[in-house]
Amino acid sequence: MHGGETNRQAKITPLSEPSETQESPMAAYIKFDGVDGESKDKDHKAWSDLLSFGQAVHQPGGSSTGASRRRGDVIMEDLTCTKELDKASPKIAESVCKGKVYPKVEIDLTASYNDSGRVTYYKYTLTNVLVTSYNVSGSGQSESVPVEDFSLNFEEIKVTYTENDSKGKKKGNVEYSWKVEEGES
Repeated sequence: MHGGETNRQAKITPLSEPSETQESPMAAYIKFDGVDGESKDKDHKAWSDLLSFGQAVHQPGGSSTGASRRRGDVIMEDLTCTKELDKASPKIAESVCKGKVYPKVEIDLTASYNDSGRVTYYKYTLTNVLVTSYNVSGSGQSESVPVEDFSLNFEEIKVTYTENDSKGKKKGNVEYSWKVEEGES
């Protein structure tokens, strides 16, 4: 480093791999049909650990208010994901080149409960999924594994929230599903 510069590069710690001293409150995993990842989680063997994800849904509003407001078509944006490279990475990248459609992609968000271990409390199930973009980046100056960002376009989405009590016992589900082309659930 040159005079006065500081090393601002941080080591990325995946949500799904808690530090030795503290367990992560949340871990996220992704599974593409027919593609194995390398998660070490006992309930997500052959899945990949996610570092982050995001999804946006928009409903264009008109200038009127109340009952006269016109409903527009919903805009369901691609779901974006970031994960460390693993053995699923080449197939994810290749699918952009080939336009491969995965029949199903699942994303599980889990929380840690003392008595129950990790419990899935939020689940995305995507149907007929196309990987629309892929980017990998890393640095030889870093101790961290290279990461990849990719976007998932889908025909249908189902989102399930599972309510759990303080011990991780399931209390019930709240869910929605949406068919993007049809604009209906």
